[in-house]
Order: sequence, then C-alpha cells, then structure tokens
Amino acid sequence: MLLATAPTLGRHGYERALREGHLRQLLPGVAAPIDLPLTPGIRALAVAHLVPRRGVVTGLAGLWIHTGSQPTTTIDVIGPREMHRPDVRAGASLRVRTHVACAPATPVAPGVAVTDPLRCCADALRFSAAAHAFSPVQAFLRCNPAGLDGVAAMVAAVPPTRRGDADAVLTALRAIARESPGLTEAA
Repeated sequence: MLLATAPTLGRHGYERALREGHLRQLLPGVAAPIDLPLTPGIRALAVAHLVPRRGVVTGLAGLWIHTGSQPTTTIDVIGPREMHRPDVRAGASLRVRTHVACAPATPVAPGVAVTDPLRCCADALRFSAAAHAFSPVQAFLRCNPAGLDGVAAMVAAVPPTRRGDADAVLTALRAIARESPGLTEAA
C-alpha cells in the first residue's frame, strides 16, 4: 500500500496516523507515509480515484503533480465529451471540462495522464481564480523562464468562448514577467 485513505485504514486509524506523524496528507482523504519520496507518480496516484477514464489532469492539479507546488483540492480534468465522470465523495472536488480534441498528455501513473507543465500553467490561469493560480505559475516560470511566451501563446490560441477572463490571464502573465528577473515580457 503506497497511499493511505480513511477507508483503507479505518477513519480512526487514518486520523491517528496523521496526528502521530506517520502519514502526511496529500489531498483531503489521501495520505502518504512520511518516509515515501513524493514523486510525480505518487502525486498522480493521489488523484487517480478522481480522474475519469480517458481524462487528462491539467491546471493547478497537473502543476502540483509535475512540480510538487502547493496542492489543490480542485482537480481540473479535460477530455472528450463522452468521458465518464466518477462518483466523487472525497474532500477534493472535480471539474471536468470536455474538449473534442484533448491536449497531448504524458502518462504519469497507471490510469493518470497529465498535460505538459506549460499547458498546466495556461489552464491554471484560465480555470482557477487568479489568487490561487498566480503563485504556483509564477514559481514554475521562475524556474523555466522560456515558458512564459509558450503559456501566453496557449492562452491566446484558446477560442474566446473558452478563455474565461483572458485579459486577467494576460495581465497576470505580464505581472509575473515584471516581478521575475530573467522572464521575457508576454505579448
């Protein structure tokens, strides 16, 4: 057993293991042994029960899987229109966005595919509140300054009806560029 949940350990056992420091919580209701290295594969397994078949994780959850940035309780998943939505009862929520053509994805763990980090950044800015998305995206772009233009281009390529608040996204990208030495200004 790599990950622990309240059903697998019993609610009292799960809470006791967290309280005594044997487990660390990854997401609401999902924890890992304290000595287990938190790799992208382990983080992907933590969301596996939420991801519909043929779904691809993106946004803040995808960025968390790739980089270990701050965890999120909302899992953004993109996929085809006929994608099955699992019954979600855990503390995390699931936002499913259907697209006819899904973004290229990388399998990270059995049954879990994640979009590339640049697409995760673009989707985090499109799908999440700016207050939640700004810090993780800024942290990723500080380590990958060449990615700013790619993220801006991905956002600009989205049809206006699916952009959300595109102006706010581009403003956030420009703010990241101003605050981060070495990042180029997004057009």
